Amino acid sequence: MSGHTPGLPSHAELLAVVGDDFAASDGAGQPLELTLTACSDLRSGGGYMSFSLTLRSADAREQGIFALAHATLGDVEIFLVPSGADASGTEYTASFTSLEA
Repeated sequence: MSGHTPGLPSHAELLAVVGDDFAASDGAGQPLELTLTACSDLRSGGGYMSFSLTLRSADAREQGIFALAHATLGDVEIFLVPSGADASGTEYTASFTSLEA
């Protein structure tokens, strides 16, 4: 049970950094700061493992691939989809699915 997609941090690594900030940039290279606010439970079924992340930013962007940098996890690119907004910012979701090991 790993919930790991090659080239991306594992579920356990991401769960350990909930609450941390990530320096990021969108597909156009525009910078923004994202905070990882949640990492869902690892789900298993049908031969697959899946989980999702929720991130928040004061800035709104369109869905797309974002380059994220974290002090301990390093650099990673993930596809983020805006999933909600309010006066304090925008919430983004990233979903991950991999074959069970």
